[in-house]
Amino acid sequence: MPLRLWLTVALISLLPLSVLGAVPSAAQPPALRVAIVANSVDRPAGEELLNALRAGGANPELLRPDELNVSEFDVIVVLGGPDAYEGVGNLTSTIIDQDAAHFVRHIVNSSIIYNGLLNGTDAVVVAGITRRETALAAKVFIAEGFANTKLYVYGTFEATGYRPGQFAVYNVTVELVNGTVINGTITSRVLEGEIGGVRGMMREDSMLFPSLGERGNLTFRWLQLENGSICTQALLPNSMGGPRDFNCTPLWAGRERPPTYGLLYKMVAEVRSVPAGEFLALRILTATTMKWVAPEVPLGGVIELSQILSDGSMQTLTLLSYGG
Repeated sequence: MPLRLWLTVALISLLPLSVLGAVPSAAQPPALRVAIVANSVDRPAGEELLNALRAGGANPELLRPDELNVSEFDVIVVLGGPDAYEGVGNLTSTIIDQDAAHFVRHIVNSSIIYNGLLNGTDAVVVAGITRRETALAAKVFIAEGFANTKLYVYGTFEATGYRPGQFAVYNVTVELVNGTVINGTITSRVLEGEIGGVRGMMREDSMLFPSLGERGNLTFRWLQLENGSICTQALLPNSMGGPRDFNCTPLWAGRERPPTYGLLYKMVAEVRSVPAGEFLALRILTATTMKWVAPEVPLGGVIELSQILSDGSMQTLTLLSYGG
């Protein structure tokens, strides 16, 4: 894998998927009507989700199960597992498959995010084996920018909790297929600034790999405009093409991501220690990635990540410090 590509992959692994799939505001549809359905136990998590979706521009309502009329909404979000009280469990059981139900019923400290259908309407289940895991899963759903669902267009910086002054610093180790090991750091922070005469909330990610010389000193900026569009700027050394002009065409413009249906996340809550401290985190496992996410950490919540890249290289990121 070319150097520039795997450096970019290292950075992208920390970004919410909603940022990577952002589309110009002109292409965004009218605000979707979203029903958040929760029982009395999970209502605090529902209120947090309500505020996040509202901040992103959606039109959400928080309802009890007996208040839900599915035909009135574009997307349903159900908080709670198949055995949840007050009618939530019946809704969840209609949406998720048997494997997801077995996982969240029988695996200790487990939680899921599942994207399915309820009477033909897109329905997302965010559920844990107890209310603690449900609350944690809801925070991850927000931090991930509602990725892989119809709600991803509302995963704005503000919705996912970005605030100026936040930062997170990671140690990065990449082991190439030839055995070479490269160490460095990624520093991510949130600024309120201006690029190219355009103002907005900006995420800046600086990568430093000393052994690579100037090729290992890169900065990427992601500016979110008030209308929700994502604009980018890359500050690259001359050996990698030099700085790029500020570009207000969102990444992969025109490639709006369709929803993914089925089990999106299988998660297990556990205590995880990294140099930045000890956290109650959710461990998320995919075919190529294992990561631990703690809701109190800004900029996506990642505290540790191990990933196999497409060329067989292995990268590991570990949180060193955070704040804001």
